[in-house]
Amino acid sequence: MNGKEGPGLRKALRLTALVFPCLYAFASQVATVIFVASLLVVLAGLEVARLRHPAVNERLFGCAGAVLREGERSRVTAITWFVLASLLLGARPGNGVEMRCYET
Repeated sequence: MNGKEGPGLRKALRLTALVFPCLYAFASQVATVIFVASLLVVLAGLEVARLRHPAVNERLFGCAGAVLREGERSRVTAITWFVLASLLLGARPGNGVEMRCYET
């Protein structure tokens, strides 16, 4: 991939952030929290592995380098923080994202 594909691909992947509000709207809160928490566990495991082991870090950047920023080589990636925030916001009671249908 060339350097111009990375930013465009990152912008396109931002649309995947719509998955979380849709899950909160259409699935039960418990199911959604379990899904997001499971995703966070996987991401946190990858973060620990790649930050402690340079070979893992290089391998992950080789596979997903187009969507990762160069500055994320030595710090936690933005997606991990985003999933954590989604979990914290979605897990609280009365989070305000549930859909309400009104009869007219």
